[in-house]
Amino acid sequence: MEAEIVSFLWKDGIRFAFENGGPTATMEYAIALADAVGLDRAGICVDTGHAALGDLGPAKAIRMAGYRLITTHIQDNLGERDDHMPPGDGRIDWDDVVAALNEVGYDGCFQLELTDQPPDPTRRPVIREELRRAQKQALSLASRLARSGVPVHRFSVPPYIP
Repeated sequence: MEAEIVSFLWKDGIRFAFENGGPTATMEYAIALADAVGLDRAGICVDTGHAALGDLGPAKAIRMAGYRLITTHIQDNLGERDDHMPPGDGRIDWDDVVAALNEVGYDGCFQLELTDQPPDPTRRPVIREELRRAQKQALSLASRLARSGVPVHRFSVPPYIP
């Protein structure tokens, strides 16, 4: 049913990306949907933070997606909730993530996904510092990816935060 809906909504030049959850079953389902719709119309978005919340794991999600991987949501967490932390602030094994991206030959976009908290003016100084740290850590991750052979020409990093 979902594949038929996506096919109905599809327009030339637009691709859908099905995003994983934490359980391996969510990735299996996303892959089945992408395959049913067709890779010209859909692929997979691996959310590293979501994958770290179940039995899936980020590196396994990337390897499962393989050639279907068309975009990413790069974030970290402590393994209990979707924290949207900068890479390196949580428990994700980024060396394994880099290796998996290299194995599948990924050359798509790396979207840094940081927070989904509502705006709070009292947190502005803290958020500014978090964004500075995230920018530094994301650039470090981009450098590691580049050294391992993964193209990083489409690594989306927040602009400089004053």
